[in-house]
Amino acid sequence: MEIVSDDTVDVSELFSRPRLVPRCQFFNLIAGESFDWKEDEEMDLAGVNGRATVWNHINLYAPKVFVLSPPCTLYSALVNMWGRKAMGEAKYQKRRDEADRLLSFACEIGLHQLRCRQHFVFEHPDGASSWKTGPLLHLSQQPGVIVTRFDQCRFGLRSPGSQQPIRKRTRLVHNVPQLGQAFDGAFCQCTVPHRRIEGSENGVQLSSLCETYPPLMVETMLAAIRAEVSVEFIN
Repeated sequence: MEIVSDDTVDVSELFSRPRLVPRCQFFNLIAGESFDWKEDEEMDLAGVNGRATVWNHINLYAPKVFVLSPPCTLYSALVNMWGRKAMGEAKYQKRRDEADRLLSFACEIGLHQLRCRQHFVFEHPDGASSWKTGPLLHLSQQPGVIVTRFDQCRFGLRSPGSQQPIRKRTRLVHNVPQLGQAFDGAFCQCTVPHRRIEGSENGVQLSSLCETYPPLMVETMLAAIRAEVSVEFIN
C-alpha cells in the first residue's frame, strides 16, 4: 500500500494480512502499512532485512498505533499436545525458535511505542502459552499497559458454511484505554453450540479464517482508536 501522507500515520499492522489498515479511511484515520509475513515472500520478518524495513517505516512515519499479532500456532495447546510429536522434535524446535524470534520482535516494537509515547496493541489467543514467555511478560508489566479479554463470537466470528459462532477467546495487551472500554469483558452470550476451530467449511480452513478479524471487530477497534487519537489531539 502506498502511503500518501508526508506526516505520521495513525495505524500500522505487523505480522498480519491487511485487516485494520484498509478500513482506516472510513474512520478518518491515516493508514500506514500492513507487514504481512505470510503473503509477501520477500518480507522475511525473522531476518535482518525484513526488520530493517519495519524500523524504516517507524522512523519515517511514527505510527500512532501499531497492531502486533505474531504467529501463534507454536504456542497453542494442540500443537504442544499432538503436533509436536507429529512434526518431530528437530522440526518443532526450529519452528518454535522462529516463532520466539518473531514474538520478541513484536514485543520490541511494543516497547518502542511506549518509549515514544505512542500506542501498541498486541493480540494473541487468550490460552496461548506465549503469555508466559519472558518478552511478553515484560511488555505486559510495563506502566500504563492494559490487559483486555473478550470472545470474538461477540463480534460476529462465524463459520463460513453453517454460520455457527466461533468463540475464540482473545487477549489484548495494549495502552489504548478506549480499546479496553470497547472490548474488556465482552464474553460469549451465544445460546447455540460453537464451532471448533478445526477442519474446513465451504473449502475454507477454519484456522486460516480465524487469522482474520470479523468485520465488527475491525470496526470496533478502529472506532476505539479514532476516539483515542481524537482525545489526544484535543488535549
